[in-house]
Formats: sequence, C-alpha cells, structure tokens
Amino acid sequence: MYSSSDSNYWQPLSLQDFTLSNSPSIAIIEEDSTVEMIEASSLMNETEEAMPEITFDLERLKTEATEQGYHEGHTLGQQDGFNVGKQLGHDQGYQEGLKQGIAQAEQQFNEEKMKLSQSMASLLANFQQALNDLDDVIIPQLADVALVAAQKMVSDLPKSLHMQLKKSIQTLIQQFPLLPDSIQLHVNPDDIGYIETILSDELNKYHWQLVADPTIDAGGCKLLSDKNEIDVTLNSKWQTLRDVVNGERS
Repeated sequence: MYSSSDSNYWQPLSLQDFTLSNSPSIAIIEEDSTVEMIEASSLMNETEEAMPEITFDLERLKTEATEQGYHEGHTLGQQDGFNVGKQLGHDQGYQEGLKQGIAQAEQQFNEEKMKLSQSMASLLANFQQALNDLDDVIIPQLADVALVAAQKMVSDLPKSLHMQLKKSIQTLIQQFPLLPDSIQLHVNPDDIGYIETILSDELNKYHWQLVADPTIDAGGCKLLSDKNEIDVTLNSKWQTLRDVVNGERS
C-alpha cells in the first residue's frame, strides 16, 4: 500500500532507462509498445483517411433526407391544399348553385304566375262575352215567349177580345171621322154579331160597311178604303209590341 513516506523514494519513469537496460524483458516490452504505437498510428491514419468519406456520406444522407422530407412534405402539402381547395370549391360551387337554383325557381314561378293571371283574365273576358252573347240570344227569345204567352192568354178570353175589338173600332172612328163613304171594316166572322150589336149606330152614322173576313183573327180588324189600309189585327199589334221591345234592348 502506498504511503506518504514512500514519496521520498519515487522517481519518474523514463523510456531511456528501459533502453539502457540490458534486461531482455524490458526489450520485449519496448518492442511490443513500438508495434502497438505503429498500429495505432496506422489506424489513426486510416481513420483520418476515412473521415472525408464518412463526412460525405453523412452529408449525402442529410441531403437525401432533406430532399425526401421536402418531397414528402410537398406531396402532403399539395394533397392537403388540394383537399382544402376542393372543399372550398365545393362549398363555393354549392352556394352559387343554390343561388342560381333559387333564382331560376323564382323566375319560373313568376312566369307561371303571369301565365296563370293571363289565362284567368282571358277566361273571365271570354265568360263575360259569353254572358253578353247569351243575353243577346236569351233575352229576345224570352221576350218573344212572353209576348206569345200573353197573346195566347188574350186569345183564350173571348170577352177580352171583344172588349179589345170594341176599343179599337172606337179609336178608328175618332181618328178618321171624315173618311170617304167607301169604308170597309173587316172583322173575324165570329165577331160580326157582337160588333153589329154594340156599334151599329156608329157604323150607320159614318156609313161603314161591315165585312166578315176569315183571314183576320178574332179580336182584330182592318179598315180599308180606296187609298188606305189600317191594320188593327192582333198580329199587327203583337208585332209592333215586339219591335218596341227589341228596339229598347238594342
């Protein structure tokens, strides 16, 4: 074991001491050390020579890794950018398509509404025209039917016909008192007896000749002279009334 007292006897080792020594063991050690030093020096030389290659390989690997990372990152970035752009394009296209679809739907709705309004207006106009045409056709027919019905009712009442005939003849006498003597009063044969009974004085006063005429309907008469003819038949009266009614409608 080493102690501080031994320091007085310690001396530094020198390779020269081994060289000067004649001991064989020391010579072997020196020889082995020299070989090891040579091998170590050779190894160091080889290592130093290999260092540039190692450094080059590291740089190459670093460059390749950088390029690979760049390409991979570029590819991923491109894909992500494509996906994002695609989504943005899809959203934008959807919104634009939605707006266009709504605009087209509104335009089509307005066009259909306008067509419907025009159709309804045309339908109402045609309906009104049809009503007007119906009035032009139905009302005259109704008036004619009413006149015919009234005429039929009067014709079916002999008393009414006699009263009407009497009034007609009295009106003629009042309007034409100074007519020439050749006056003929044509009446229906069934009315001859009635007229002779109630108007014999007037007929004799104005010298009117009473003539039975089967072409004249009961209740009517005609006043004939050499130059004039006054028609007071029922058909003539109804035609006059019909003309008046039709004239008021037109």
